[in-house]
Amino acid sequence: MLLIVIGGIGFLTWDDIFENKWRFHRYRMQSKVILVTTGFLIFLPAMFFFFSDFSALPAGNRLLASFFQSVTPRTAGFNTVNLSTMSGASQGVMILLMLIGGSPGSTAGGMKTTTLAVLLANATATFRQRDSAQFFGRRVDCSAIKTAATILTMYLMLFFSGAVFISAYENLPLSACLYETASAVGTVGLTLGITPQLHIPSQMVLITLMYLAESAVLPSFMRHFPAKKQGMQSCRRKKSRLDKESFHMKNILLIGTGRFGRHIAVQLSQLGHQVMAVDTNEERINDVLPYVTNAQIGDSTNAEFLRSLGIGNFDVCIVTISGNFQNSLETTSLLKELGAKCVVSRAERDVQAKFLLRNGADQVVYPEKQVQNGSDPIHCRHIFDYIEIDEQHAIFEVEVPAGWIGKSVGELDIRRKYGINILGIKHSGKIDASITPDTVLSGEITILALGEYKALQKCFRI
Repeated sequence: MLLIVIGGIGFLTWDDIFENKWRFHRYRMQSKVILVTTGFLIFLPAMFFFFSDFSALPAGNRLLASFFQSVTPRTAGFNTVNLSTMSGASQGVMILLMLIGGSPGSTAGGMKTTTLAVLLANATATFRQRDSAQFFGRRVDCSAIKTAATILTMYLMLFFSGAVFISAYENLPLSACLYETASAVGTVGLTLGITPQLHIPSQMVLITLMYLAESAVLPSFMRHFPAKKQGMQSCRRKKSRLDKESFHMKNILLIGTGRFGRHIAVQLSQLGHQVMAVDTNEERINDVLPYVTNAQIGDSTNAEFLRSLGIGNFDVCIVTISGNFQNSLETTSLLKELGAKCVVSRAERDVQAKFLLRNGADQVVYPEKQVQNGSDPIHCRHIFDYIEIDEQHAIFEVEVPAGWIGKSVGELDIRRKYGINILGIKHSGKIDASITPDTVLSGEITILALGEYKALQKCFRI
């Protein structure tokens, strides 16, 4: 029984277990989903079988038989009891287990545990009125949900149509035929005893089901979650904030999840990229989790930590560390030393850009944000943040223009001149919304201004 479970988990998951041992939080999302789903698929059916069947057996043997029948339908095909004597409900549960099968990268058949997990996560998100399905705080890409739905549809069509044909041709109960076809599409090998008595057309149907399930459906299973050394499927990209050519690739490492880093994560998520986020701050990591595929808390200036991430597997490495240029410089240099294919680093000033380029950065960007959807990026260094209200209005966080320093809000009268409202000022990360006409602006603060895009652009000369 243990060997059946080991073989059904998958080689990639065992690689994760071997590398990270008991540090479950460091596992790939795929491995976490597989292990949790496998656990439920073993224990829940076993409890059902225990209370539904095998009442004639001693308690110990009854428990063992229950667990064995919970494990074997998903991959092995062995049986220790007479399956035809089991209740109709138990046979139905076994049909479901045979259809699910094992996990991606394993020796088992079936539509895979990840397919089931993705569909359940999507259903849960729908019932809870969430925009996207999530696993362990990480968003599931829409393409994974579509792939899972496609695999489920194909399996159900093969399974049910085959059973209907055999039932009609052989004049057998549909329930027994469903059991045989489920065993065929899952390549399990269990039977209620009717297969040897089937005529050649029915046997050919079962053979065809086994072939189609393995050759046509299963190649899609890895699309749910990319493996460590595997990228996602190519798709059409929109223009991003950063250089378009840099991000036509697939796997991206994002180091630094501050304000700018989070903004980049959101953009990359919208474009469909697979992103691994890294930061030393747990709160920032938690904040960015809905937009990335995986995340790690760690020091990017530590060579061993970076090496453990498998730098060579990423198509692009983005360094968006803020507030500590030395760390950004060291990280950039280490990434190149560890074989990074392309390093894009954030700079705040031109002099920083020169140092970064000399120390391994292939490209340098400034923390600029795209304000209008579908328009050219607005390259403006004095814009720190923005919130889009609708297609015409936004809230900008901008530095105080030089001509405004030392003047009061009432003196400037920007509401009459531009139709813009100053909602508040920000100083040392704290927002003060108690703005009056007598509030004097200084060079040490930033302004939160609300208005139309055109008015904001005109006012702040964007």
